[in-house]
Amino acid sequence: MIKVYNAEDSQIAWVSSDSSILNVDGSAKTSAVITGESPGKVSLYAIVDGKALICEVAVLLDGGLMMCGDVNRDEAVAMNDLILLLRGQIGTVELNYYKKKNADCDGDGQNTSLDALVLRQFLIQFIESLPSDPAET
Repeated sequence: MIKVYNAEDSQIAWVSSDSSILNVDGSAKTSAVITGESPGKVSLYAIVDGKALICEVAVLLDGGLMMCGDVNRDEAVAMNDLILLLRGQIGTVELNYYKKKNADCDGDGQNTSLDALVLRQFLIQFIESLPSDPAET
């Protein structure tokens, strides 16, 4: 959370220079919740009474567990990860940087339909480990 002090009577607009890196929730409040979406550097603006306060923010790889197949990042690989991966592929949900990394189940650095195939094979115990190259099964 980030807060502007001595601005209780002011309307504050919070803006990230790149919401794909840093998401800001807190328009018109004295504080905002910021969420890192992917690694990178951005400017965070708090516009108070016509003045822009600027904070440079570096979003690093988070300390959370990066586990292949754990698309929802709950530290387990299960059917709900496959469902989330498929929903991300058809565009009904947006997967952030970390979820996309965990969704790369075939290890090719891309998110494709092969990732869903490999994750399904892992869940039904057709293959024993992730990432896995589908050409080898």
